[in-house]
Amino acid sequence: YQRRVRGCRKILTRTKIRIYQAAVLTVLLYGCETWTLTKKQMHRLEVFHQRCLRRILRVRYFHRVTNEEVLSRAGICSVETIISSSRLRWFGHVVRMEPGKIPLKLLHWVPLNGKRGRGRPRKTWLECVSDDGRTFARNETLSVREMTGMAQDRSEWRKFHS
Repeated sequence: YQRRVRGCRKILTRTKIRIYQAAVLTVLLYGCETWTLTKKQMHRLEVFHQRCLRRILRVRYFHRVTNEEVLSRAGICSVETIISSSRLRWFGHVVRMEPGKIPLKLLHWVPLNGKRGRGRPRKTWLECVSDDGRTFARNETLSVREMTGMAQDRSEWRKFHS
């Protein structure tokens, strides 16, 4: 991909971006709807995304172009937005499942016994979904219960996370 497609000047930039989305982003973000990422991990994904887009668009560091400008030139969202949207899409799918399905049972599962490790507990998937929902709704008081109610209407939920 790198030498044949990215380096070829005969291929249009639009085509290179579409190939990047189809070949690289899909592999990079496979299964991302189930991830709980730290800030450091998210930053690494964003850096990779920006580096690839800057190479495709032939934007060098001395051009002093912001990351937002690179994303708007490419017509692509940030990796964080893509992951958040995928998480919310999966959440809506799980919430609408029949009551006996395993993913729905695991959504609110809590271990019965065992010791908790030292330090701050890791961020759970539901906490990530809650944060994503608040970000998309621009509402700091949105709860998981409210999002569950919203997700029951598939068309409204699709408008919410897209």
